[in-house]
Order: sequence, then C-alpha cells, then structure tokens
Amino acid sequence: MNSKHLEEQIISFVRAFGLHKNGETPCGKPLSIGEAYVLMELSADKQLPQQVLVERLNLAKSTVSRLLKQMLKREWVNRERDLNDGRAWVWCLTEKGEILAADVAEARQKKYEQILTHIPPDSQTVIFNSINLLVEAINESTHHK
Repeated sequence: MNSKHLEEQIISFVRAFGLHKNGETPCGKPLSIGEAYVLMELSADKQLPQQVLVERLNLAKSTVSRLLKQMLKREWVNRERDLNDGRAWVWCLTEKGEILAADVAEARQKKYEQILTHIPPDSQTVIFNSINLLVEAINESTHHK
C-alpha cells in the first residue's frame, strides 16, 4: 500500500458517503455539513462559547463565525454575551433549531443503521477500529506539520 492507494480510498469514501455535496448532509438534509455539526454540538451541550465550537469543529474562527451568522438569520440559533467574558458570545439553539437538530439526528441515525445492515456483524469491529486508527493518524499528521 502507498499514499496513492490511501488517497483513492478516501476519495471513494467521500463520494460514496456524499461528503462532497455542497449544501446537503450525507443523510440527505438540505443544510451544510458544518451547520449540521453546529446543531449537533449545541444540541448536546445546550449552550457553547463560539471558541469551543471552533475547537470542536476544527474550523477557522471566520468559518464558524460565518456559519453561526447564517444560522442566526435562519433563526436556528441565538447568541448572548458570555457571562465570564463580555467580549465573547455563547450560542444556543432556538426552538426551530432544536426541531431541526432532532430531525437531522434522526436522519443521521437511520443512515448509519442502514449502512450497518450491509456490513457483516463480524466485520463491524474491524471497520470501527480502522476508522479510529485513520482518525488518529490524521490527527497526528496534522499536529506534526
């Protein structure tokens, strides 16, 4: 195996999973993957400082700022000044955002369940371990540039 083979396999995965589709999640929802991840993070924690979203999403501050502004216009999120740091914003979901987050989570769960039905049970652990190993390798290579 070489880096070209890894590249081909990752490109194949991205295409098969639909990660290259602009404005649509792999589970078929009409929003960007970034927006879906913001919904997921805010749904889990209820309220987060913008900097925490930057770190968790592994995106540039400006990208997260743009995402949040778009989501604010769509009335999916609200913001308040952080009580601990008056210069920072804390973000939370609106009722509309909570409904959308639940809808996206349900669609995502169905997508993963559907995928798992096509992987033999005795191979599922291999898949999970391989994905974990790949993520660790990506994180290591990113931190050692």
